[in-house]
Amino acid sequence: MRRARPPLAIIDIGSNSARIVVYNREAGGHLRIVASARSSLRLVEGVVENHAIGEAAMERTRDVLSDFRAIALGAGARAIRVYATAAVREASDAAGFARLVGRTMRAPLQILDGEAEALYGFHGALRGLDSRSGLLFDLGGGSLQLTEFKERERVQSWSLPLGALRLSRRYLERDPPTEKQIKSLRSHVDGFLEELPLKNLRPGARLVGTGGTVRNLAKIERFREKTPGSRLHGHEVSRESLEEIEAELRLLPRRKRAAVLGLSKDRSDSIVAGAVVIARLVDWVGARDILVSGQGLREGLAYAALGEMDADPGSVRATSIEALLSRFRGVDAAYGERRARLAATLFARLVRHEGERGRLFAEALEHAARVLDIGRAVDFFDRHEHAARIVLASELDGFSQVEVARIAALLHAADEEGIDLDEYNPLVTAADRATVERAAVILLLADDLLERAPRGTTPRLDVTVQGARVTIHPTRVSAWRPRGLGERFLRTFKKELVVDV
Repeated sequence: MRRARPPLAIIDIGSNSARIVVYNREAGGHLRIVASARSSLRLVEGVVENHAIGEAAMERTRDVLSDFRAIALGAGARAIRVYATAAVREASDAAGFARLVGRTMRAPLQILDGEAEALYGFHGALRGLDSRSGLLFDLGGGSLQLTEFKERERVQSWSLPLGALRLSRRYLERDPPTEKQIKSLRSHVDGFLEELPLKNLRPGARLVGTGGTVRNLAKIERFREKTPGSRLHGHEVSRESLEEIEAELRLLPRRKRAAVLGLSKDRSDSIVAGAVVIARLVDWVGARDILVSGQGLREGLAYAALGEMDADPGSVRATSIEALLSRFRGVDAAYGERRARLAATLFARLVRHEGERGRLFAEALEHAARVLDIGRAVDFFDRHEHAARIVLASELDGFSQVEVARIAALLHAADEEGIDLDEYNPLVTAADRATVERAAVILLLADDLLERAPRGTTPRLDVTVQGARVTIHPTRVSAWRPRGLGERFLRTFKKELVVDV
């Protein structure tokens, strides 16, 4: 049995803030956060004003890093890796800053150049997103990294001095900014973008965004739309929504801006500039929306340190399910896999003519069948609802927000007939209701049949649909009584269920 690796601490000293994340490597190589902290350093302010970080900012950094080291050691990390990006690589006193970091952390500082920052940010951000080709941007406080990719391979990258905090200091001096200042900022951004060989995105290509600015914009939209769950990985911000949010934020003074739901207070002075940059980029490449990644540079650095930087979306999805199941004692992944196979067979025979919606919920059903037993760890009788809540709150890498919502809604619907699914709007809509209900009944039926088969075996199902009757002939099942499930099946499918054992 392979021994578990000790936790790994990654410290990212950015232009606006510094963050430590301590990761545990779980089943299948999945990274789970066990400790995290963030502190505002605003190093880029000194660099913009006098090309140096300065003594005051260095003292702030020393205090923050001392705290970060304590967090890393408290989480059991043996390896601590420290990185810095745009502000530090541009600073005239970068060498002195690096010595300070080395003494404080007892680990060397690695200053990433623009190419390396783009590389690691690309691999971290794209991991677990089902996007084959397009353009990825990482907007920080000091710089904007752009990476063109095709078939999930990096084609070329650019690093531009268009960070949100840098541009705020230079262009948006008034509070709130004037229309003239906004126009000057847009012109400045366009001047950089027009120097790049950027073209309109081709059909199927995506604009993918990562970094604190775009995540804050996504959070604002999530609060507006009352989107279920808290994860932003896989969230989509429409072009129209971005324009509305940008227009609203630039009209508000900073004091009122800080009260906007979803916006971090320490970004209230840089969010407008960041939103302008992103909006110009969206227009420049003709994107309809932004696919937001909840991961980025730190994850890319962590996976690189573990030698696992490259992974296709399918393996990431499987790994995240495996990791979630491993957190609950007594959950048998093989049993869940057998349940998923039964559910897939029943869905294929009983749910037809559903088109794309049917395909999407067939996939959600298989995942729901795999994770159902995590709900038993909380309570057997309400296991479906508990499993739904856990899924909605878990970091299921590789799954978009809407995919997670479908799995959770299906599990929740299995708990009780006619349950209110409004909390899953707008990701699961009223138009999905009938398909959700059918998939939920199939999940219950697959679970029922598997419970009555000898442990370790999977019944083979012969399903016959004839008139107003569905007859199932399962092997290895010696007895079955319809109870309430038979009545629910009749109401849902408008057919009598007969299980012939």
